[in-house]
Amino acid sequence: MSTLVSASPSDLRTRLLDSSIDAYILALETVNHISVRYRFQSFIYLLCNAWELMLKAQLIDKAGTDDAVYYASKLGKPKPRTKGLKDCIEELRPKQNNPLRRNIERVAELRDQTVHFVIGELPKSILSLLQASILNYHQELQTTFGISLQERVPLGMMTIVYDISPDSFDLDAIALRRGLDDAAIDYLSEFQTNLYKEIDELSQSPAFTITFEYKLAYVKNPAKADATIGIGDGEKEILEVIVAKPSGKSHPYRMVDLQREIYRRTGDRVWLTQYDISAINYAYNITKKDEFHHHTGIQGAPRQYSEKYAEWIIERVANDPNFVRTYAVERGSGPNSRLIRAQLRKSYLYRRHVKSTRTSTFQGRVGQKEPDPK
Repeated sequence: MSTLVSASPSDLRTRLLDSSIDAYILALETVNHISVRYRFQSFIYLLCNAWELMLKAQLIDKAGTDDAVYYASKLGKPKPRTKGLKDCIEELRPKQNNPLRRNIERVAELRDQTVHFVIGELPKSILSLLQASILNYHQELQTTFGISLQERVPLGMMTIVYDISPDSFDLDAIALRRGLDDAAIDYLSEFQTNLYKEIDELSQSPAFTITFEYKLAYVKNPAKADATIGIGDGEKEILEVIVAKPSGKSHPYRMVDLQREIYRRTGDRVWLTQYDISAINYAYNITKKDEFHHHTGIQGAPRQYSEKYAEWIIERVANDPNFVRTYAVERGSGPNSRLIRAQLRKSYLYRRHVKSTRTSTFQGRVGQKEPDPK
């Protein structure tokens, strides 16, 4: 079926639909270019524009006149402006609990608010809302006007592309929060809370949000699989399951993130410098422990640390405030001992420990030179 709108009595209706389709396709092209930093704001704006133009064409069909897209004019006043997106959908879908209407209204709200923030990525709850709106548009266009976009829009293009796992697109995930400022996090958190309530109110309608799911399928080439399983003999059904986890989820903390997380969890009492953490890394061979540390091997790529490592440090610092000094030095008797001590001399916890020790040892001996730590 042709993607162009056939001739109709209303030239305005034809131009509205043609422009709507162009805006929709451009929106899909924009959101699927993951290298574009402003892609989500641009996508939301274009998607809303596509919806508004198509709904105006529906209003013309419903009323039989082009005047249907304008607000009522007053006598003696200039011709009024055209109706906005929310007014169009409210007129065409008068029931407030209509899932399609609620979806468009929430997307329009995002359009109005996200322009005021710097947003690199969005949480998966909001992505589910946008994904539903993409599919709703395609279905509404075909159902109402008999227009198919199959020739211009491949099916895969209607799926929002992610550069990391959707499971990491959570407002509690470091990978997502790193690209947001505090104001954006506060707004998205409130929006997400209200969104969850609406999902329940609308009985999880797919016209409102699309749920992300993972499914397994057999592939002949194990190298192309996201997960592999080993099948045992006899009653031993599964010998081993190996699932590749994205490092952003299993090891979400960079060095600075780890510092801030430990500081936050200890009630703003413990601030470890990079030298503190480096000393612990060397003393306990942390970089050799996959459950604590991850590095891609690419030169210049940051080292990443796990939630388990953060908890491990917090537990030891809580039990011994001089952990960095006493434990790291004791374990630093091997080939890395000199490097460990070099890191410790720059360590805040080490200097604080030495200062408190010297204060008690050299009290009253003003002017005497204090020995350097070995």
